[in-house]
Amino acid sequence: MNKRILNAQHGRIVVVGCKGFIGNAISKYLAGNGIDVLNISSEEFNLLDLNTIERLKKVLLEDDIVIFTSAIAPAKTIKDLQKTIKMAETFSKCLEKSPPKNLILISSDSVYGDKEGKFDEESSCDPTTYHGLSQLAREMIFKNSGLNCLTILRICAIYGPGDTHNGYGPNRFVNQIVNDSPIKLFGNGLNRRDHIYIDDVVNLILASVKLDYNGILNIATGRTYSFLQVAEECNFVFSKNQDFEMIGAETTIINKEIDISKLKSFIPEYEIFNLSQGLKHWKTIGFFA
Repeated sequence: MNKRILNAQHGRIVVVGCKGFIGNAISKYLAGNGIDVLNISSEEFNLLDLNTIERLKKVLLEDDIVIFTSAIAPAKTIKDLQKTIKMAETFSKCLEKSPPKNLILISSDSVYGDKEGKFDEESSCDPTTYHGLSQLAREMIFKNSGLNCLTILRICAIYGPGDTHNGYGPNRFVNQIVNDSPIKLFGNGLNRRDHIYIDDVVNLILASVKLDYNGILNIATGRTYSFLQVAEECNFVFSKNQDFEMIGAETTIINKEIDISKLKSFIPEYEIFNLSQGLKHWKTIGFFA
């Protein structure tokens, strides 16, 4: 992992959802750097089961810093939405009498909706998908949980080793290249989005731990790329000769930008990888790292 940012012990960190893309990456970093971490997985503590509440209360401490990643992601159906809400509700009930020092909620820029514009932390939330609605619901649940300190990190699309979703974008394109399949683009691949490398996500989450930040913060690169540009860059870095296949059609072409002015004001010295840098780092450490 590049550009390490959390160098010293900062109390115990509890990672809820330690088997997911983000949770696993954070857990590995903490364990590898001798930081006291408690990993919470669905196998041990099923947040869809209310009986989990009393068991969790016994392991959580008031001085803990909790990084909450648990969700059905991406939520594609009403059932996914309901399960995601249930997870957040269950965990929030564990904190009613003994809230942690800080809870860092891993949310998503999907709360702003998939629409044209540049979005900062004060932009209105208008989710247009079940996933966006589920993320906003999680935010509302924890906002109303009486927490002493709540950090909400709205993160754009993430790529890199350890991805569990194979989402449309760098993860899927690189996976297609590695498997010697054509790179498949919707329509002409003209929709534009921000994509951030997993190492930067982990470092910026842990930076928020150091800051004891209370509030909402966008996590992104501040740059947008069309999906065609993303596919071409993946092809250049990982293959250079993969075929492209245009499938289906795009809906309204939009450029969704994420304003990271607030993030830069808090961590001005941190340089976030652009797409080319992130992909090259991924290739260096290996696709399956």
